[in-house]
Formats: sequence, C-alpha cells, structure tokens
Amino acid sequence: MIKIDDIYPHLDFLAKRHYIFLNEKVKAGGYRAGAMISRLKQAKIDDAGNPLLVSFWEYFLRDNNKNLKKILIGRPGILQEVIADITARFPGIAFSQIVTGRLQASIEGKRVQEIFDYSGLYRSKQYCHDVYAKLEISSCPYCNEGTAKVDCYDDGDDLLNVLNHQLDHFFCQVRYPYLSLSFFNLIPACNVCNSGYKGTSDFTTTTHINPYDKSVDEHFEFYLTDKAIFKEVEVNIDYQSRIAFPNSALDDFDIKTRYNHPTVKKQIFRSYNALDTHSAKINREIRETYGIEMPLEDRLRSEERMLIFQAPSESRDILFQQYGKLKRDLFLDLELN
Repeated sequence: MIKIDDIYPHLDFLAKRHYIFLNEKVKAGGYRAGAMISRLKQAKIDDAGNPLLVSFWEYFLRDNNKNLKKILIGRPGILQEVIADITARFPGIAFSQIVTGRLQASIEGKRVQEIFDYSGLYRSKQYCHDVYAKLEISSCPYCNEGTAKVDCYDDGDDLLNVLNHQLDHFFCQVRYPYLSLSFFNLIPACNVCNSGYKGTSDFTTTTHINPYDKSVDEHFEFYLTDKAIFKEVEVNIDYQSRIAFPNSALDDFDIKTRYNHPTVKKQIFRSYNALDTHSAKINREIRETYGIEMPLEDRLRSEERMLIFQAPSESRDILFQQYGKLKRDLFLDLELN
C-alpha cells in the first residue's frame, strides 16, 4: 500500500540486473540459446510462414533491441505506452479470446507466452526468489492483509530464499503476454488478491495502483465512521480519497469488506481499548523497552501511543505489518480529531 521504492530505493538497478539475467552471454561474447534475444531471433526463423508474427518479433529486436529493453526494465508508465504502441501497430494480432465466458490466450497469445516464458525463464529460477528477498516486505502491497514474505530455508548445503507468495502480472499476462517477464509488471502479491480477486482483469496505471508507480497511502485513507465505539460490532471502517483516483484501486480487491471482517474489527477494538486503559505501569514499560526518554508525568506521546495501538510509526513500515496502513490511518485520525 506504499510504493515499493520507499522500501527498496534501488529498483532500477534490480531491473537492469533482470535484463542481464534474461540475456546472459556466453564466454565467446554471443548470447546463450535461452537468452531472450536468441529466442526472439529463433522465433523469426520458426515463424517465417507468418509475416505478422515475424514483424512482431522484429519489433523487439530492431534498433539494438530497444523495445525489448523497454518491456523488460521499463517502469509502469513506459509499459502502458508500449501496450498502446503494440495495439496500434499490430491490430491483426489478437493475443486473447473469450471461450465459454472466460478470457483465454489465443493461438498467437500462446505463441508469445511460449517465447516470453515466465515460468521457465524466471519464476522457477533461484534468482527470482533472491530478487524478492531483497525487498524484505512481508505483506501484500495490494491489500496489506495477505502475506508476501520470502522465507529462508537450509537445504543442508546452503541457505535458500523461497517465495511463499505469488507474483501478479499487473498488466494481465493473458491480455499482454509480451509483458510476462517485465520487471515492473511483476508485483509480489498474496494469493487472495492475485488469484481470487484480480485474475484476468484489465488493470491500467489510470484505473489501478501499481505499487512500483503509485501508493495507496498517498491516494486513500481509512477511518472509522463513528469513533464512539463500545463493542466490536460497532467498528465500521470506510475510506476516502486524499488525492483523486478511481475507487476501483480498492474496490476491485474488496478492501472495505475484508477490513470489516469480524477478526479485523476485533483487532481494532482492542487497540482502541488499549489506548483508553493504559496505565502508568504500561507507560514505564514502553519507555524502558523502546528507550523513549520523556518526562514520566506527561501523557503518553504520539510515538508511545502508536506502539500501544500497534500502528507503524513511519509510513515506509506499512508493508512490514499486516493492516499497517489501516492501523496507522485510524490512529492518526484519532489523534488529530
């Protein structure tokens, strides 16, 4: 729910490494057979009987692989431009089709998925697991509820990073298979958001928030519709805009319903009660534990009260804590109003 750049500021460097990984060279100086450049060149040969596809492969290879670099390391806004460009240049290629009410890859779409082989070239590789371990986030940037952790296991010989979450294709893989390997199109997301809510929905940078591009925290804030709560059932969470943006960014993940689940309401109710019932003992314990030096006679200051409320003290810490955005917003709303 915050920009991933706010957590890891070296994403463009990782993207360049991503390009190098997918275009590994051999010692003689050329590209290995499995490199994307080699695969595209071979595809031109194999699809010689289909001039439209040949032209499509050439699109990525011309001008020293300029457009291949764009799709592999381009930021979300660049990827949106590439989509528009390809749609205009290749109107005769339908990458997807509706079959019995479901969106599926067309013959051409399957061919493009075969060349831009997400599973074989990237997702199945240890390199992929290691990349997302660097981000060190623990909750899904779409919902801040589900997990997006990378765990570390000892296989007896070495410590291995293992993704325990999915990578969502922000620009749907079925609709835009040529973006299957795009670094800034791969969002570390929980299974519920990726498979349960998003699926093959057509997201764009103007309808939804790509966490490599924008931040839910900047555009929306959560609040309690009534702050005078005496029972868990009275907790009712809603949201409002900070900066104008379509509500689909939250509604398509059913965030309001998920945040009003009884288990979440219980957490929030307990946090509110903790603020109201803190004692001098709790005050002293927090000061001693966290080394906060303030006059003991003062009412608990904001940082201390945040700890009691279990809200992140900094917005950049939101993705390190389940419901971090929700708790921080509710706390700040309580303190300021």
